[in-house]
Amino acid sequence: MINLKKIFLCAMSFMLVLCCFNACNTGTYAVKRSGFFSGGVSVSPEEYVFYLFIKYEEALSKFENEAPDGDVFSKKIGDKAVSQWMKDETYKQCGRAIYAREQFSKLKLSLDETEEKDLKQEVEDQWKECGDAYAILGTNKEAVMNVQSDFLKLQRVFEALYGNDGAKAPSNEQFMERCVQLSYVAKDLTPKEQTSEDGVPAAAPDSEKIDKAQKELEECVVKIENNEKTFDEIATEIAGDKKGRLFKQSAQLPISVLEDSPPLGVVKDMRVGELRVVSLNSSGVVLPMIIRKEEFDSEKFKHEQLDDAERKKKLLRSLFLEDFYSYIESVVNLRANEDVLKKFSPDFIKESYVKMAEKINELQKNKSEENQQEQKDQEQAQQKQGDGQDGTQQMQEQKQDQSEGEGDVEKEVSDSEEEG
Repeated sequence: MINLKKIFLCAMSFMLVLCCFNACNTGTYAVKRSGFFSGGVSVSPEEYVFYLFIKYEEALSKFENEAPDGDVFSKKIGDKAVSQWMKDETYKQCGRAIYAREQFSKLKLSLDETEEKDLKQEVEDQWKECGDAYAILGTNKEAVMNVQSDFLKLQRVFEALYGNDGAKAPSNEQFMERCVQLSYVAKDLTPKEQTSEDGVPAAAPDSEKIDKAQKELEECVVKIENNEKTFDEIATEIAGDKKGRLFKQSAQLPISVLEDSPPLGVVKDMRVGELRVVSLNSSGVVLPMIIRKEEFDSEKFKHEQLDDAERKKKLLRSLFLEDFYSYIESVVNLRANEDVLKKFSPDFIKESYVKMAEKINELQKNKSEENQQEQKDQEQAQQKQGDGQDGTQQMQEQKQDQSEGEGDVEKEVSDSEEEG
């Protein structure tokens, strides 16, 4: 007869041992898969803090012009405070890293010899330059190597799953569904020189000039809609104005790319043949333009984009990388070590960043002093070598003069003997 009580006690003992094991190892991970049988793949505290540091640098980059003093914690990215955005994005990145490590092994993928060599060299250079500063974060060279490697592995796994013959490879139709075709004619009001000789940003065109250009383009749209002119005639007519620097273009572009430039995002909801006047004004570029949504040319798209391996690879990332990330979130359940996440907080990164900057300045100052001393030593060595050569030359000249003098004396003695 099966002893149910014994089985129950054995099971409880096993669970207690497992719980004790996990409790005793709370400091060995920052984020891992949830569940007892999670495969053992995790992100260490040293890796987690470096991921968080990367997100802080991303935030600094986003607000470079708005917060030159580096105080970005008062800003928002989307609807989230920067500090919360950092934590959320780092947590997601940890999930991607865990998935990449698991699948990279499972799919038997590998980095080629050049990639491994370049990766190792990049980390070596990075650590040589900033290692003392990174140590302030609480990370180490191995963790930096793992994080940099994670990005490459994630890319390889994405290409294996979504590339040709991959389990999640999109069809040509799916590519086309996420792109639009448009034509546009634009008047380029961007300053010819972005900065002056003193490095001061060039003044952007005033709003009156931009409004005038938009009004001219709107008048052109009315002519097209009233069948007074065709779009191509207007484009050719306007493009002839060399002084105004106008040009005409036609393109097949990902909708996601257009949405990143808000004025152009309207194309998605436009009817084929519909015209709009918009003004792109971003990063110093000022382009009032007429845009027209075109019938999508699938043959042209296939020939120019999908039949070219490199273009298709870039387009794949642009169109489906977010799908890949969403898929990872749906299949990877994570468990956080709250003690580690509490220790390595956004505030910790902010405080460490100041110390790191001071450390890097100190290292650069020391390096500069070492270089100056080295240069000074070289100059002294060259001077000494030069002095030595001058001394040697002087001794040779004296020796030569002495030899010549002795020759003269011998000649005089010989001449005297002959006279005697």
